[in-house]
Amino acid sequence: MIDRKEKIVQASMQLFVERGFHNTSTRIIAEEAGVSEGLIFRHFRSKDSLLDFLLQQGADEMYQAVAEVISEHEPKVFFSKLVDSFFVIPLDRFDYWRLRSQIQSIRSEWEPEEWERYLRKGMLRMFKEMGFSKFEHEAELLYQSLSGIREGIVRGQIHEPEALRELVKKKYRL
Repeated sequence: MIDRKEKIVQASMQLFVERGFHNTSTRIIAEEAGVSEGLIFRHFRSKDSLLDFLLQQGADEMYQAVAEVISEHEPKVFFSKLVDSFFVIPLDRFDYWRLRSQIQSIRSEWEPEEWERYLRKGMLRMFKEMGFSKFEHEAELLYQSLSGIREGIVRGQIHEPEALRELVKKKYRL
């Protein structure tokens, strides 16, 4: 059985993704979760702290996924896993990416998550190891490209992600 805090978390994720953060009140979350509005504030200081909790949960899951990629020491295998991780979004992480996409567009400042910094360091290391003279630029190009593609997938703007994935893998001979 799902506890009440988890009901709040699930309802808020669903509502934030469907309606948007600013269009979702704690009253609506409480109704959807089947709890009192006061209970939300017992678990979370504010709607913003509830949002932060959701984003942190997703970031923690991403950290685990990135750790699997970063643990690879063979550059071609590393990059193949990296590319796949941007194109294959597990269903249980899809709402995190949709929410993150919405929030990035309304927040004036966005700090990279720890997992993003960790991933970028791994990319730099691998491009340098592969002998790229401008490895910093190559890493930034690939990261920004993959991030934009993932954003397009999440927003439903990319209709043939497999073709793009194959193109990226072909460029790096993966």
